[in-house]
Parts: sequence; C-alpha cells; structure tokens
Amino acid sequence: MSLEAPSNPDGDSRYTPTSNDVCSILPSYHMYNSIYKSVTVDNDNCSQPPIYSRSNSINAPSERSSSAPSLFSPVGSRRVSTSDAVDQILADETTVQWQNTVMDNIHELKNLKDTDNSVAKATKITVHFTSNVGEIGVPPVPLDTNIFEHNRGDFLHGYALIENLSAKPIPFDMFYLLFEGTIKMNGKPVKNFLQMFDFSASSNPAHINRLATEYANPYSCPDLQDPVDKTYLSFTDDHVLPGRTYKRFFTFRIPETLLDSTCPHSMNGHVEVPPTLKGSQKVGDVNAIRDFSFAGTDISYGVMARFIGRKSFYKVDEEWIKNFRLPSIVNTKGDEYIILQECTKHIRIVQRSEPLNETTDMAMAAFNKSMLENLHSRTAEHIKEGKQKLELIIADDFKQLELEAQKHRQSYETTRKDRKQSFETDKRQYYEVVRLARRKNFGIEKFLGMFSLKSTKTTYKLDYIAPEKFRQHSRPSKSWKLTIPLDFSFSKGTIDSKSTKIPDISQIFMDFVVVTYQSDKHPIPFEFHHDFVNNQVKNQKDERASAYTDIKELEQIVDDTKRLSTELYNVFKKLGRENFAVEKSLVDDLKGICNIQTKENHLSIPNFTSRLSNGKQLTHRHINKLPWNKTNEGWSKSILVDLDLDSMQLKGYPYRSEKACDRFTLVPNFQSCYMGRMYYIRVSICLSTGQFIHLKLPVHVWKPWSENCV
Repeated sequence: MSLEAPSNPDGDSRYTPTSNDVCSILPSYHMYNSIYKSVTVDNDNCSQPPIYSRSNSINAPSERSSSAPSLFSPVGSRRVSTSDAVDQILADETTVQWQNTVMDNIHELKNLKDTDNSVAKATKITVHFTSNVGEIGVPPVPLDTNIFEHNRGDFLHGYALIENLSAKPIPFDMFYLLFEGTIKMNGKPVKNFLQMFDFSASSNPAHINRLATEYANPYSCPDLQDPVDKTYLSFTDDHVLPGRTYKRFFTFRIPETLLDSTCPHSMNGHVEVPPTLKGSQKVGDVNAIRDFSFAGTDISYGVMARFIGRKSFYKVDEEWIKNFRLPSIVNTKGDEYIILQECTKHIRIVQRSEPLNETTDMAMAAFNKSMLENLHSRTAEHIKEGKQKLELIIADDFKQLELEAQKHRQSYETTRKDRKQSFETDKRQYYEVVRLARRKNFGIEKFLGMFSLKSTKTTYKLDYIAPEKFRQHSRPSKSWKLTIPLDFSFSKGTIDSKSTKIPDISQIFMDFVVVTYQSDKHPIPFEFHHDFVNNQVKNQKDERASAYTDIKELEQIVDDTKRLSTELYNVFKKLGRENFAVEKSLVDDLKGICNIQTKENHLSIPNFTSRLSNGKQLTHRHINKLPWNKTNEGWSKSILVDLDLDSMQLKGYPYRSEKACDRFTLVPNFQSCYMGRMYYIRVSICLSTGQFIHLKLPVHVWKPWSENCV
C-alpha cells in the first residue's frame, strides 16, 4: 500500500522538518580526527584545522597530469612509477590521510558494478527517499522522486538498504553516502560541482547522534535493529554479513548556492545551483523531458551509496584489470583499491528564482562585456609585441637586454591592465537594429535609406512550468502571453531622395529561441548577457550578411576568440618560450572561450496578432497601409504585437495542437562554469526589397517563490 506524504501549508506534498528534528551542525574537527581517523588530539591545542583537500573536476584520461610527483601532494599519497606505462598512486594505510587519497582519486578507481564479478553481484544496494526524517521505530513515508521536483533549501531524507546475497561475509574498506551534483557531456563526467557527505550514514567506528533528541555514547557501536523492518543499523568489523539487511539513514539539505571556490573566476552566476537537464534520454521515450539540452549532456543530482575495497577481497579477473590504462590506487602492499558496488538515486532540482533586477543585470552585462573586450585587447597586444620581436629577430638588430625588458614588460603591464577594468552601462532605453535598405535592379545595387526596427528595452519574464508529471497542481500560464511594442522608422538617402519609395513590410515573423552553450574541458571565464551578445553588428560585412541571414553573435564571439588565439599561438611557436611569455591566466581564459559549443533551438510562434495602441486590430496588409508619421529624422510608425507562447511549434516538425508547456520544458535561465542557458524572442520583418531585419529581445525564465510573484 502506497503512502502519501503529508501536505504542508503551501500545498506541496513534501514534509519540511523543523530545526529540532535533525542536528544542524557537522561533527567537530576534534571528533572527526579522534573517532573517524583514530588520531589522538591534544585538547589544549586550539590551532585552526587544516584546509580539507577538494577535487574540483573529473578529467578524462588524456587530460591527466604527468606522473611527476606534485609539490602539493597530501601526506600519505604519492605517485610511484612501475615497469609498465600505468602509474600507481600510493594510499598509505599507515597514515591518517589514506582515505583522502582514495577519495581525491575516486575517478581513477576501477568499478565492478556492471561486471560479472560474483562478489559485486552478491552486494545489493538500494536508495530510498522519504518525506519524514529517518528514525528508529518510525515507519518511513515513501517519497516518489519520479514525480517530485525539489528546490534549494529542501531537505532530502531517506535510507540506503544493503544486502549480502551470498553465503559468506563481504569485506570492505570504505562505505559512504553522499549527495552530489554532476555535469556529464558525451556520457562522461566533466565536473562534480557539488559533493556533500553524510558522516553518520557512512561507515565509521562510532555511533553518531543524528537527531537532536539522541544522546547515545558516540564511542560505543551497539548492534541495533530497527523494529519496523528488522534491519540492522550498523556494520560489523567492516564486513557485510550474509542473511542480514542493513539500513543507513541519511539527511541532506540542498544548498542555497554552491561554494565560492566552485568558480575559479569568482562569477556570482556560476555558483548558483543549476537546474536538472537531461540530454541523454533515449530517442522515442514517451517519458522523456524535452528541455533542449545537448545530446549526451546531463546536469544531474542524486544520493549515492558506494562500497570501496581491496582487489584481493573480490576475486577480480586480471584480464579485466589489464583493459584499463588508469593509474592504480594501491596500499603499501600493492593491493589496489576498487569500487565494489554503488547505487545512485537521482532527484530533479529546479530552484526557485529571485526576482530579476534589471538595473543589476544591465550593470553585470556591461561588466562582462568589458571583460571580454579586455581579454581580446590583451591578446591583441601580445600578438603585436610578438610580431615586433619577430621583426627585430629577422632584422638581426636587437639586444638581449631589450628583449628581456619587453618580455617582462608585457607580463606585468597586461596584468595591471586586467585589474584596472572600467565599464559603462548602456543607457539607451530601447533595443534597436538599423539596416541599410538596398534594392537591386539589373545587378546594380541602389541605396534607398536607413530602416530601423526598435522596441522598449525590457526583459520579458516567463514563468517556469514543470513537466506534467512533476506538477503539484495546475500552474497558470498568464506570463506566456506577452505584448511587444514595435517601432519602425525610415530615413531616406541623400541621392534621389525625392523619388525614393519607403520599402513595404512584406511579412512579420516571431520566433522563440533557446540558446544553450557548454564547454567540456575548460571553465568559461565570464557570464554571457543578452545586451552584449545580441543585436550587435560590428562591421559592414556583418551588416550585409545580416540583411539576408540571421547572424549568431555568440558563435561569432567564439570564432573571433579562436582567430586571436590561433594568431597568438603562431607567434608563440615562432618565438619560443624563452623569448615570449604569456601569462597562464590569459591562456586559460582563451581556452575557456575557444572550447565553447553553442546550440540554438528555434520555436515559431504562429499565434500572434498586431494592433494599434487604441486596440484596433491590424493585418500585415493594414500595417503597410498604416500611414507613416513625419519626424525630424524621417518617417515612423508603431504597433503592438500580442504573442501566445503556448502556440509555439518546433521548426521542422509537424504542427501539434497541444500547449507548448506540455511538450517542452523551459528551465530557468542559468550560467555555470561549464554550461549555460539563455532565451530570446526574435522579431523578423521582411522588406519588399527582400531584406530581413532581426531584432532580439531578452526573455528571463524564472521559477517564482509563489503564484503571487507572477
């Protein structure tokens, strides 16, 4: 019989515990060392604890560092060379740091989970979520995470069940439970941006008081059973005994933000908790969520339970081991640590958003634009100085001292420039695109004048609507109906201006564009904003091209950076490292941009109507008949366009009558070090000259804290 979670006052079927239910502090550093690591700590020693090591990313094998020992290797670990090409990393079990070494290199461990190994098959782990705090003697209330969507600040309660299906005890060295957030691209982990361990749920030689009402002796580990289901609550001497089912309660709280150290560039937006994205779903899956992620790219969250032990414990096939070219993590006897079994139960997270502050957003757009311009200018300066050196070398007319002086000057001057950035916000109150109107007659191009398309400078807010199976109640979609003011203006050219006819507006098109970008190797050094990415035409070539095709400005930023980066590399290659210094931060930032991939999904908006400010409805024919108003600069006229975003259709696919919010999932805007999502509405008008004008207006998808926030 399924149990329903009790409803809270907000109507969500989720239990929110009080602060009295669960201990709200981590185990003390004294307790961590004295119990978990069996280290005697001087009670009179009041010095600060050391900084815990942290693994920021999971690199592919081809990107790992060399086998040379690091200057900053933790105590108890070191790389050792072997006769073959594969390195070994020593996790010295005689030190207190061996478990840290294993955890820091967890991505190097071989995994028996999906093999035919008999011990791995006999180790069964399942993870279960509940809506109430796990407590001995209290029946759990199951929570179906397949139909529930979590927010930041939510508690995650549950338990892991462990069974030994064999007739013999199964030994292990480590068992731990953690809540983690991971970005995967092409099926491979790129970044673990969130890791939270539950000390009480993990295996340790102490009894941890999880609840505020518990006062048991932490130094004693009684062999307790839960009377509800007769499960055992603690392991015996690091063994999973046959005939027993073990239960480990866990509690996590989804953080409000990630740690500041998550982003090496200190970008505020990069430490927000990103939404769940699922790009690796099977084609044709009726339960698939269409969120426009890259194919094979996921942002996922889950609670994982994992056993780690030594290879000698588990009758591992040596031929299977030889197939790996990963470093081995071994103890002092050369026995390799491997993953015996693991289980991850995923949850969906889409955090509630703070209201958009357009003033702050404009300032951040200006700041990030200045960072991009600064990066390009620094790169161009390096290229210029490098070419000057090449000229001196070719002329064979330079002194070594001058060369060294230039070398040091380029390093320090560019750094100072980087620190003294200045930026100005765009004070215009509208978005505008201006194009040269041209007409071709018998191959001769005639300039008619300047045609402008303009709209009020605002960001259109769109409520996030969860996929149908995750909706707790019917969500209104009032915000999915928008009204956009459009202003058209024309100024004639000076040549034969009296006989020039103002071009007609042949058609108007409305598209909703989903922009996704990602970098699978290097962190992106800044945030992208609509104001410095879109509606930008830099030169006459771009202006001509944009009259007939829509230029993707984000791709253009990446291409421009690639061009500068290639030019810098060619100069560096010719001069050599000894004659040409480039600071590492500049190289890393260039890599972060050059590695960006972009994807745009265009959704047409068939249901839109045009009207005047007095409410009179217009057709395209009426728009052309609408008289132009004479101004000092030329002529102008204005209309209002009403959009129904529920009518959106994916271009290139058959028309569907269902609401767009039931077919597509537009997750809230977000940016992280490795991935981001933006939206805009593209207004396209086709002139009688055959030219197109595209105006892009920003859209901010957000998840309100309550329906009253709409």
